[in-house]
Amino acid sequence: MDLQVHRAIYAATHNPYLEDTLVRHDNLATRIWCLFVDRLSDMAGHVEEHGPLIEAIVAGDPGKAAHLARSHVVGFEQAIRDAI
Repeated sequence: MDLQVHRAIYAATHNPYLEDTLVRHDNLATRIWCLFVDRLSDMAGHVEEHGPLIEAIVAGDPGKAAHLARSHVVGFEQAIRDAI
């Protein structure tokens, strides 16, 4: 489900080059996630971040979507760093 949500968000960019890059990076992030999922504390909160992001995309609010996407990525990175 997570991959499907991310892929839908990437497709919403309507930029095949960006979409391809994001898919490649997400494949690597998913590998990392699989390695550390048992050590991550707030997975429910991380998953719930997708809702407001999707709402911002659907509402056509690129500023809010960009902010939420960045926060999502930075939060994931920090969670992985904390797990290591």
